[in-house]
Amino acid sequence: MEKELQYFLDTMDYRISYADNITIKDFLKLMKVRFQEEGVHFFEKLLDFIRLEQQILKVRLFVLVNIKGYLNLEQLHFLYQQSCYDKFQLLLIESCMDEQKRIGGEHVLIIDNDSCVIC
Repeated sequence: MEKELQYFLDTMDYRISYADNITIKDFLKLMKVRFQEEGVHFFEKLLDFIRLEQQILKVRLFVLVNIKGYLNLEQLHFLYQQSCYDKFQLLLIESCMDEQKRIGGEHVLIIDNDSCVIC
C-alpha cells in the first residue's frame, strides 16, 4: 500500500509528506468504522463500546455519568460482573442517590453544593 501511495505522490506537482506510523485507531477513524445500531439496545451498545475500547485502545477506567437512570438493577449487576471478569474499573457519577439501585461493594462519596465530601 505504501508503494502505491508513494507512486501517487510522485505524480503530483507538489511536495507532499505523509505519516508512516499510522495506528489502528487512525485507520478506524479514517475508514469511519461505526457500530450498526439496527435493533441494538442501549445496554448492548454500552457493553460493546466498553469491550472495543478495552481490546483496541487498552482503556481500563470508564467514567459513566447518570448511568443508573438508564439501567435497571439486573443490568447494573451484569455491568459490575463484567468489570470484574474483564478487569476494568468503573467510576459512576450520579446526580442523585437512589438507594434502590445501590449495590453492595460500591464505594460512595457524596459531594454537596459547597464541594464538601460526605463519606
